[in-house]
Amino acid sequence: MNKAQERRRAHRKRCIVPVDAKQDSVFGKSQTIDFSKTGMGFFSSVSIPLQTKVAIEIELDPQGESVVVVGRVKWVRPLTDSEAYRYGVQFEQLPTAVRSRLSKYLRK
Repeated sequence: MNKAQERRRAHRKRCIVPVDAKQDSVFGKSQTIDFSKTGMGFFSSVSIPLQTKVAIEIELDPQGESVVVVGRVKWVRPLTDSEAYRYGVQFEQLPTAVRSRLSKYLRK
């Protein structure tokens, strides 16, 4: 995607890690791609409809500090030569403390 097409409101930090999902979660077998203080991207083999509301726990450090965010699936793209999809989630109404912790983590 070129810069003229870029519509993200915040810089994204690349983070390629598997997602631990609860059983029967919409995430299924997933892997994050990037995240920012306003949203995140991830791959999943599970089809998730647009506008689906999701709760996501983001681990900020190995000692277990984490934040819980709520977001909505804003876009989905099928992956070429795969049965998986790439998703974009926009966070909704983050409490000030959560927004602050995410910003602090993203500055590292």
